[in-house]
Amino acid sequence: MKFALISQSGNPSFQVKDGKAYLLNGDEYSHPDSIKNEFIIGIFNYPLVFSNDSYYLRMGDFEQWPDVDFDLIFLANEKMVDYTPEFIKSRYPNTLVWSTIKEIIGNDKTDDLRKVCFEQSDRVFLQYNHEENIKYFQKYTDKQFDWIPHAVDIDYLRGNFYSDEKEFKIFSYQHPSIERNGLTHQFSEKMSQKHGIPIVRKLTKTQGRGDNAYLDFLNSWKDCLFHFNLDPTLHYGLQTSQCAALSTINIGGNNDANFNLFPRAVGTDLKYLEEVFDSYVKNIDTVYKDIEFSWERVNQYYSFESIKKNIEELM
Repeated sequence: MKFALISQSGNPSFQVKDGKAYLLNGDEYSHPDSIKNEFIIGIFNYPLVFSNDSYYLRMGDFEQWPDVDFDLIFLANEKMVDYTPEFIKSRYPNTLVWSTIKEIIGNDKTDDLRKVCFEQSDRVFLQYNHEENIKYFQKYTDKQFDWIPHAVDIDYLRGNFYSDEKEFKIFSYQHPSIERNGLTHQFSEKMSQKHGIPIVRKLTKTQGRGDNAYLDFLNSWKDCLFHFNLDPTLHYGLQTSQCAALSTINIGGNNDANFNLFPRAVGTDLKYLEEVFDSYVKNIDTVYKDIEFSWERVNQYYSFESIKKNIEELM
């Protein structure tokens, strides 16, 4: 399938060849939220699902867009009013255009553009399937939302970061946006003191930290058995899906993926989460059971193979 993702993001355009990302001039793709040109996170991972001749195209690079007869284009446009599905089809007349969102929060300008893009698209989809998120986005269109989660390169994560010798430690997740940390720090400290379990911390911010920033971040928590993230928002939950891929238990938070992968330990109710964590500490079989459940689910819904199959069936 000839595939492209188009967005207004600042990430440079790239082409995928043999499962790796290259700039349109042929140089290797590099970004703080990636590992070399082999591992990319979030929405920019969709092109890597199709390992050859797929693209991410930045709207600001329009003059460099390739002359390819695309079968399918994902459009995530919340800023550039000229780049509607009709405009995209004037450049690529034989393609299907499926619109989605990049940022969950909108404003008046975003709302108007989302309505136009959703209305002109052949399909609309979300990376979210929690009912509150679906309800929020229904104000933009009467069309049915398909669910296509952000893809997770499970094979890469498993091959490079998995350890079957997990350490009885808590990774206390620190998001660069303070409002998304909730009471993660306080809860981590309380559970650490109660059970005598060490805490590991590393800020997730990667901008300006060099080419190995995301590599260093993954290495900082990959051996921890527990991952605390009490993010109160309904954001996607990329970190949760990576936990499932690496067999680390995620505890707390309202992110969308939490409800799919770690349903026993969702939310921000400290009393309830303490009971859940106590049960993990007292009964290791419960830990193994939930790790197995999340492993099966992340492969079923978030893997490259499942995302590709999902897209092909929708087409």
